[in-house]
Amino acid sequence: MSEAKEKAKKEAARIDMKQHANKLIQGFEKLDGTDAKRAIWELLQNAVDVSENCEIIISITDKSLIFQHNGKPFTTTTLNSLIKQVSSKASQNNDDEVGQYGTGFITTHSFGKKILLSGSLKKEEGYIYFDNFEIDRTAKDSDELIEKLIIQQEKAFDLIDINDTKEEPSKFTTFEYLVATDLEKENVEKVIDELNLALPYVMSLNDKLIKVTIIDKNKKETIFKKNKGYFENTIKVTPILINSIEKIIYSISEAESKIVVILPLENPNKAISFDPKLAKLFLYYPLIGTENFGFNFIVHSKQFAPTEPRDGIHLRSNNDQTQEKEKSNRELLEVAFTLISNFIKENANIIDNIHLLSKINFNTNIPNNSILCVYFKELKEKWVNNFKSYPLVETNGERICPEDAFLFSEELLKDDTYFDSIYTIVNLFWKNEIPQKHIVKEWTKYITEWEDTTLNFIDITSIAEEIEKSETLSFYEETKEDLKNFYTYLIKYNHTEIFNQYKILPNIKNDFCQQSQLKSCLDIDDVLIDIANVIIPDISKKFLAKDFKFELNLDSYERKDFVKDINAKIAENYKSENNFLLASETLSAMIKYCSIFPDTSKGIRADLLSIINDFFGLKQPIINIRNLSDDGSNWWLTALKCLLRNFIYELNKKDNEWIKSNFDFLTKLSESGAYTYSDFKDIISIFKIFPNQQFDLCTGTNLKIDNNISEKLKDLYDEIFKNNSDTSKYPIRNFLIHNDFKDFLPHKEEKTSESLGQEIESLLKIQDNTNINQSPYIKQILEIIKLISDNPEWKKYFPIIESKKASIMLDRISDSETKEDLFSIIGLEKEKISLLGKLSKKDNFEKIIKLGTELLEEEEYKKTDFQFKKTIGTHIEKLVREEIKVDLKTFEVKVQEEQGGQDITIKYKGEIIYYIEVKSRWDSKNSVTMSSTQMKKAVENQTEYSLCCVDMTDYKVGTEERYKVSDINEIRDRIYILSDIGSKIEPILKGILSVKDKENEISISEDYRGVIPQAIIKEGGSLDSFIEMLIKKLAN
Repeated sequence: MSEAKEKAKKEAARIDMKQHANKLIQGFEKLDGTDAKRAIWELLQNAVDVSENCEIIISITDKSLIFQHNGKPFTTTTLNSLIKQVSSKASQNNDDEVGQYGTGFITTHSFGKKILLSGSLKKEEGYIYFDNFEIDRTAKDSDELIEKLIIQQEKAFDLIDINDTKEEPSKFTTFEYLVATDLEKENVEKVIDELNLALPYVMSLNDKLIKVTIIDKNKKETIFKKNKGYFENTIKVTPILINSIEKIIYSISEAESKIVVILPLENPNKAISFDPKLAKLFLYYPLIGTENFGFNFIVHSKQFAPTEPRDGIHLRSNNDQTQEKEKSNRELLEVAFTLISNFIKENANIIDNIHLLSKINFNTNIPNNSILCVYFKELKEKWVNNFKSYPLVETNGERICPEDAFLFSEELLKDDTYFDSIYTIVNLFWKNEIPQKHIVKEWTKYITEWEDTTLNFIDITSIAEEIEKSETLSFYEETKEDLKNFYTYLIKYNHTEIFNQYKILPNIKNDFCQQSQLKSCLDIDDVLIDIANVIIPDISKKFLAKDFKFELNLDSYERKDFVKDINAKIAENYKSENNFLLASETLSAMIKYCSIFPDTSKGIRADLLSIINDFFGLKQPIINIRNLSDDGSNWWLTALKCLLRNFIYELNKKDNEWIKSNFDFLTKLSESGAYTYSDFKDIISIFKIFPNQQFDLCTGTNLKIDNNISEKLKDLYDEIFKNNSDTSKYPIRNFLIHNDFKDFLPHKEEKTSESLGQEIESLLKIQDNTNINQSPYIKQILEIIKLISDNPEWKKYFPIIESKKASIMLDRISDSETKEDLFSIIGLEKEKISLLGKLSKKDNFEKIIKLGTELLEEEEYKKTDFQFKKTIGTHIEKLVREEIKVDLKTFEVKVQEEQGGQDITIKYKGEIIYYIEVKSRWDSKNSVTMSSTQMKKAVENQTEYSLCCVDMTDYKVGTEERYKVSDINEIRDRIYILSDIGSKIEPILKGILSVKDKENEISISEDYRGVIPQAIIKEGGSLDSFIEMLIKKLAN
C-alpha cells in the first residue's frame, strides 16, 4: 500500500472516530446526579438484554465498581460498539442486542471513565478469553480521546488474531469501573442504596432477571433472588428473597395494553407508602425523575415512550414530533387509572391504611409549561372525582368517603405539641366524621393536594362555632385540659380575634362568653367569688375562669369594685319588708361577706355575727382579707343591717316558749350594743325586737317599763280583765317590757302598782255596786281584801276597796247558801280547816279534788272486784256440791289473785279441770277486753275454758251499795258465760301465734288485747246452765 493511501485510510479512521469522541465528551459534560442513579439500571438492562436467566454480581470497593453478568459474550460488533459508544442496534438481525452501549450507556461513566473488561469474545471456531481489556475515556480534549479510541479498536482487532480458543464462553462478563474522582466515588457508594430501594420491583417486572448479588466494600453480601410468581385472584404475587427473607411484590395488570401496576401493599390487607425516593413510572427499570409523579403506585409499561434522559414519559407538548408518543402514553395512563380505581373500589373496606392509596398530587404548577399543567389538572380532577366517592377514610366508626368526611385544616396542624388536644376537642363534635388521629395529617395533606374545594375542612372558626353551641364548660368535664391547650394554641399562633368573635371563654360559673364580656379579677379571692355567686351572680359572670387566664387583654376588676357592686345589690334587693327573709344560701353568703376583717375581729360587727351564727346553727369563721375599702369606711354596714333585719324577722317567727328557753340570744344582742348602735336606730325603732314579760317580741312603742309591780298584782289584773270586753289590756305582761331590756326602750313611760290598782278599781265600780255578792268579780274582790290584810302596801294600790272592805265582807256572809258552807267549814277540826285553806290557794284546787275522788273510787273498785269474783266462785262450788251429793273432798274452786290467763280454776282430784275468766263491766263507755295471756289460755283449753261476763253498768249507780255484792242472786240475771270463747278466738289468734318467735317475720307484741263486743257477750249462757254443764263434766 502506498504511503499516501495509508495516510488517507488513517485520516478516514480518525474522522470516523472524531464523531464518537465528540459524542462521548458531550455526554460526559451532561452527566449529573440523576444520571448517576440511572447508570446502574443501564448496566442491568444491558445484562438482562443478553441473558435468558440473568444473574448479576455487583461489588463495591474503595477503588472501583465491579459489575458481572452471566449473559452472552462479546462479539467483534458489540465490542466495537462499546469502544465507539454506539448501539449495536444498527446491525441487521440483531434484535437481542437492542439498546446495548447506546446513549444510555454513557451514564455508566458516572462510576469512572476507565473500564476494565473481562470475559470472552465469540469467534466462529470458539471463544477467546480476555482479562482487563481497558476502555479508557479519560482525555483532556477530543484529539486525545480520538487517539485512545483508535488504539482501543486496534487492541480489539488484535484479540481476533488470538488462536487460543475455548469451547464454552466465560461464566461472567465483567465491567470494572475504576474510581478516579471524589464525585465518582460518591456515585459508586450510592449504588447500593439505589439497588436496595428499587431492585425488588425491577426483578418483579423483568422475567429474565433471576438473581442479583450485591457485595459492599465491607464484603457484606446481599442476595436478591426471585421465586416463581403466582396469582391470588387478580393480584399477581412475586416473592423476592432478600438474604432468604421474603419480600412480596403485589401487582395487577391489563394484558392488552401491557400495563402493570405495582401496589403499595405489605400484605393483601395492609397498605404501605412507597419510599418517596422511589420512581413511580417504570419501563422495566425506574424512570429516574418520576419519584413525585403524583400517586403512591408504580406503573410500568413496555410501551411507555420515555423522554431522552429517561426521567419521565411524553405526555403533552407543542412538539409535533412527539404527539403520537404523548397520545400513546396518555392512553396507557388511562388504563392504569381504570386498573387502580377498580382495585380500590373493590378492596377499600378490607385494606388497612387504605388512605395511603389516596395520594393524588399531579404537578399542576410547572413553570413555563402551561400545556402540561392543564393536562395534569384535568388528570387530577378525574382521579379525585372517583377517589372521593370511595370509602377511603378510616374514622373511629365506619369507613366513609372523603366527600362525606371532615378534614382538619392546615391551620390546626402547626404544632404537634397541641395536636392531641385539638383532635380530642374536634372529636367531640365530629366524632365519626373525621379520620382516626394517626392519619389526620396525611389526610389533610392528601385532600389539600387534591385541590377540590367541594370537600369539607374543619378550621378554627368551625370549632369555635361548636364550642359556643355547647354553652358551658361543664360539657368539657373530661376534656377541660384539652380545651385549654387548644386556646393556648390559638394564642400562640395569633388567632386571638376568635375570642371576641365567639362565646368560647368560660367565666367562673363555667358559662361561655366573649372576651369583651369578661374581666380579669386581679385580687378577687375565691371567697369573694363564692359570695358573689349567690348575692349578685351577674358579677361573677364577668370573671374569666381562673384556670383559663391566658395572655389576653381584659379589663381588671378589683376588690373595691366588688364591694361597691355587692353593697348596691344588697341595698336594691332587700330594701322592702317582703325581702327581709333571706334564703339559706343568701344568708350564708351575707354572713361570710360580713365576716371579712382586715386582721382581728372586734366590735359590734363581730359580736352580732357570733349571735347570728349561733342562732342559725352556722360556724362561719372570720376571714382575713385587707383593702376592701380605700377610705376605711364601714363597707360591711349595708349587709350587716340586712342580716340584722333577717335575724329579727326569723326571731319573730319563734313562739314565746322558744324565746324564753333561748333568751340568751336577746341578752347577747343587748350586750353587743345593737339596741343603742346609731346605724341600727332605723331597725330597732320599727322592728319587734323588745321582749315583753310574756317573752313575746314587740316594738318599743307598744311597751312600758314595769316599775316594780308585784307578780301577784299582775296575775290579779289579768284575771279581772281576762273576760272583759276591753281585751287590749290583757294580759298586762304583754305591755310590759322585760326588766332586762327596760334601759333600751326609746321612751321611758312606766306602769306602776298604783296605776294597775286604779284600772282594776275603775273596772270593778265598787262605789256604784249596791249588791256586791252579785258582782262577777266577787272572788277577786275578796282576794284583794285578803291581800290588803296580809300586806298593808296593797292599801295604796286599792284605796277604794280598802275603804269599803268591812261592808263588802258583811254583805258576802249574809248570803244564806254561803253562810251554810262557811259553818260547815268552821265546824271542822283546825287541821282540816288549815288543809282546806292550803288547797284553796292552789290554782288547780278543783282538779285536786276531782282526781282524789276518782282515785278513791278506783281503789274501792279493786277491792270489790276480787270479792266479787270470790262470791261467784263460792256460789259455783256450793251448787255443784249440792247437786252431786257425793264425797267431793277432792273438789276445789279457787280464785286466783295473780293473773295466769284466768281468775278461777276448778280442780278435781288434784288436777285442774276448768278455767273461768271473770269480766265485770262498770262503765258503758268501755268494752270487755281479754289480755294476750287470757286469749292464749282460752284457745289452748277450748273445752275447759269459759269467759264469765257481768254487766254492772247500771247497778245501783250513785249508792254506797254499788260495789257491795254479797248475794249473787242480786246479779244472777246480769251474768253471761261464754263457754265457746276459745273457738271464737282461735281464727284470730292462729295467725298471731304462727309467726311468734320466728326470725325475720312480722309479728304482734305480747301486749295485744282482744275486744269482746256486747253482741257476742249477750249470746252467752246463764250461770245455771254453766253449773249444769260443769256437773256433767264431773260425773264423767
